[in-house]
Parts: sequence; structure tokens; C-alpha cells
Amino acid sequence: MTTLLRIDASAQLEDRSLTRMLTTLFTTEFLAANPDAKVITRDIGQDPIPAIDHRFIHAAFTPPEAREDWMTERLALSDRLIDEVEAADIIVLGAPMYNYGMPAALKGWIDHIARIGRTFSFDLARGDFPIEPILKGKLLVVLSSRGEFGFAPGGPRAHLNALDPAIAACAHYFGVDAADIHTVAIEYQEFKDVRHDRSVLAAKDATRELARGLWPDCRPHADAIAVCQTISAAAAIQCVSSWMAAAISSGRGLASTETSSAPLRKTSSFWRSFSSRWSGCLLWDPPINVHYLTSRTIYPLILLTKF
Repeated sequence: MTTLLRIDASAQLEDRSLTRMLTTLFTTEFLAANPDAKVITRDIGQDPIPAIDHRFIHAAFTPPEAREDWMTERLALSDRLIDEVEAADIIVLGAPMYNYGMPAALKGWIDHIARIGRTFSFDLARGDFPIEPILKGKLLVVLSSRGEFGFAPGGPRAHLNALDPAIAACAHYFGVDAADIHTVAIEYQEFKDVRHDRSVLAAKDATRELARGLWPDCRPHADAIAVCQTISAAAAIQCVSSWMAAAISSGRGLASTETSSAPLRKTSSFWRSFSSRWSGCLLWDPPINVHYLTSRTIYPLILLTKF
């Protein structure tokens, strides 16, 4: 059974929060595709995690066998939060951008999750990189909203984006590799114009696609991940054709396509004809013009998985 951990960090109430709208949509769509899944909900926006202090730090860095009763009590909430992360296969995180960074509630949650002996180990014998994550194999979906626009890499405000890099930097504490972070962002919120309206619609579509695509049986197999390092549409079609032929012969099907490469978007007509020819092998007709951002967008990735 798949377990989904939903974290809401918005200080806004349900009727005014765009990120809560997206996390609700994701959860609804995910449960529709996975009716047996378990959902754990933690609303840190409305029920904030208390900030860590010197007592927390003292307790956390004291070996468990040497802790006094007050230390165990001080770490009790942190232990419950970590237990939720441990139990999760997928973490969906509602994280609005506040003053170009993360909400204080989200920072407080992360500070309780990053625990030596629970989510990471520390050994100076490893040299300059003594930290090693303990948790592994989880997926992270970040559903965000931003008052302005252009925060993606290469955008006019990319240098102001202190939210996405901070989440990525801490994701290993959650058991998430950088390649397993998916981000959907609504922009133009403060402009309240047609661009914002389009951004909301695009984010909803992307959220639905993610929720329907992150099925437990569609986790990518390491031997079935093909990385297309070309930007030409013709070459992309050739790569995809050869990989799909191999996938069909090996009994695998196409699970999802993720790309932000403009040239590859030109192949949408190819996908339409390809999916009509191989409709029995596809989980759905994947749109090339995907609206969500992902750490995998350096190159187009074709993820081939077993049914």
C-alpha cells in the first residue's frame, strides 16, 4: 500500500490559499488512481511547529541511551514528524513563496526532520562530506505559488528564488534524491491578470498529471531510464522511437514524459500518431508541453517502467 504524506505550509486559510487548492487537488486525484493508498495530513501552516532551541539541540545531539527524560519529551514531536516522513512513499508539499523564500512554518518543520541518527548520520571519517542521508527512495512533489513570475532557472527573477534551492538542499533529509523532486508553481498572483489565470489553469493540469502518473507500479527502473541529450526534434523522435521499440519488445510501457525543452515540444504530433499506433502500450497520451518544473529538466527524460 502506498502512503502519501501531505504537508500544508501556507498561513492562508483554505478559501484563500492557492497551494492548499493544489494539495487538495493532488490528493483527490491520487486517491482516485490509488484508492487503497493511505494519506497522512500535517497542516503546519495552521498548526505551526515550534522553533527549535538550545534544549532541542542539546537533546538531539545526545546519544539516545544517554538522554534524560526531559530530552525524550523535547524530541517527542520531532520523532512523530520523522515517523510520518519514514512511512511516506510520496510527500506532497504545499509551499508558497514568502519574501522569495520558504514560510517560517516550513523551516520549523524541516528543522525537526533533520535529526542526527534519525534522518542523517555524521561521520568525519567521510572527509569533507560527513553527512549521509538515512532515508531513501521517496518522491517529493512541491506545489507552490508566487506573487511575481520568472523564478525558474533562466528566468528574470531566478536569482531571487530562495525557495526551490532551499527545499532541494534539504530534500535528502526526507529520503528524496534531487532527481525525484517535482515542482508545480502558480505565478503572477499579485498581478491578478490573464497571465495569472493561465498560470492557475496550467498548474491544475500539471498537478493532475503528476497525481495520476505517480502510481506505485510506475516507479522508474534504473535500467529503463533513457536520457536524451539532444535538442533537435528529429533526433528526439529517433531516440524515442528506438527506446519505445525496445520497451515494447521487453514488455515495458511508457509511464511519463518530463521535459522543458522547447524543441522536443514540436514532437507532439508524433506522440499523437505514436499513441494511436501503440495505444495498448501507453498508460496515457503524454503531452509534450508539460507545464510543471522538475529537477530533471536539464535533459528530456523518457521514463520506461513495467506495468
